[in-house]
Amino acid sequence: QAMTRDAFDFKPPLESPWVIALARLLAPVALRVRKITGVEVSPEDRERLRRLSGQRVVLTPNHPTVDEPIVVFGLYALLRRHFSFMVSRHIFDLLGGWLGRLLQRGGCYSVLRATADREAVRMTRRLLTAGRRWLVLFPEGETGGHNDLVLPFHSGVTQMGFWAVDDMARAGVHAPLYVVPVAIKYLYTGD
Repeated sequence: QAMTRDAFDFKPPLESPWVIALARLLAPVALRVRKITGVEVSPEDRERLRRLSGQRVVLTPNHPTVDEPIVVFGLYALLRRHFSFMVSRHIFDLLGGWLGRLLQRGGCYSVLRATADREAVRMTRRLLTAGRRWLVLFPEGETGGHNDLVLPFHSGVTQMGFWAVDDMARAGVHAPLYVVPVAIKYLYTGD
């Protein structure tokens, strides 16, 4: 299938404090709309994440369904932190005009999956080097459909982290970059 020129149109993050604040407030509503009753994080894990405040962090959740971004928004609200998200470019097309722009204003940026998307790689390296926001990358690259099975990780996630550490060193920034695996597991509350 031939890709249109629009498919290569990189969507950078265009963060808006208003949209970010609104996303934090609406995260519980978005969870309920998807029939997710809550996001539970053990006190130990919550403390572990809080200790990383102010550090460069990449969250790498598993991706069994289409709901993980919303679950991570629930975590975002729970921790009172803002995350940037790498989002498949087709999602911007699927959502269309103003919803796609809303994603960008919330800190999301596009990636063309299964390609060498140089713009997405550059943006990821810039975001990690700057270290202002935690970054969410789904290393499986697609939904797997299985709650207890993780697909193989794409090596690009790790490679971008190494490149960002090199970029930080060249910029004279000597700080750690934490890659934090996040296991999302769904438990059903009814039949």
